[in-house]
Amino acid sequence: MNFCKLLLIVACLTVSVKTAATPPGRSVDGSDIKVIITGGPNAGTYNLTSSETTCSRNATGANSFGNQYSTKAASGLTSVQLIISDAKKAASGGTSDCYLSVRFGKLIGGTKYEFGKLPASFGGADSGGKGTASLSGSGNNTTSTIEGTTKAGVKIRVTIQCRSVLDLGK
Repeated sequence: MNFCKLLLIVACLTVSVKTAATPPGRSVDGSDIKVIITGGPNAGTYNLTSSETTCSRNATGANSFGNQYSTKAASGLTSVQLIISDAKKAASGGTSDCYLSVRFGKLIGGTKYEFGKLPASFGGADSGGKGTASLSGSGNNTTSTIEGTTKAGVKIRVTIQCRSVLDLGK
């Protein structure tokens, strides 16, 4: 095999490896978040993309799973916070042991929708709303689906597709 053919093969392999590792237009890290709100002044569907890691394991306790997405914007959907206290339960059919907060506007003083109960390590406050959470996938490719109703009757469904997950238990 001559040098030119070898160089061409190496170049093609390099291009195909880069293409497989990082799909065009999509970050390796981060998450895609879809929020559907039914009822209330912010009813609608919202799609968010973060190039930074927003998903975590073991951040709020052993075997927990969460999402911490926030922006500094003064308007629009600015925060999606999730805590699932038992990730194993969520992965094997779902759990009601979860907390979700979605905020519009300023992080302090904006409109907040929430359901579920905070873990004891965060004071254990109950928002008055009810919901369930489930997990699928594993490692850096984990999807969480959370749905419930706030104390005021606003329905929320959130799907978070994590492309990277920070594990604080390792």
